[in-house]
Amino acid sequence: MEMTKPPTTWQVMNDLNEAFNQIGTFDFLLDQLQRQVDAQDQQGIVDTSHALLAFLPPYIQNFDEKFKVAWEQTVEPELVNVDWEGEK
Repeated sequence: MEMTKPPTTWQVMNDLNEAFNQIGTFDFLLDQLQRQVDAQDQQGIVDTSHALLAFLPPYIQNFDEKFKVAWEQTVEPELVNVDWEGEK
């Protein structure tokens, strides 16, 4: 059984940033959709809407997973180490 070390804080925060940036790529599809609406391109509107509906959930799920790891890596350890009136 291979032992692995937990990811560094830098790595989990970088993963979170990359996941967020992937969601940001939806700007292109939204701009495309607006152009199609302005041009009254019905088929383009349908196609782009389907793309947005199909791709958004996996991107959101990826971001949620990376956020959870980042939270557990950076926030929870600090909460454990807080000294409240001499107690841990």
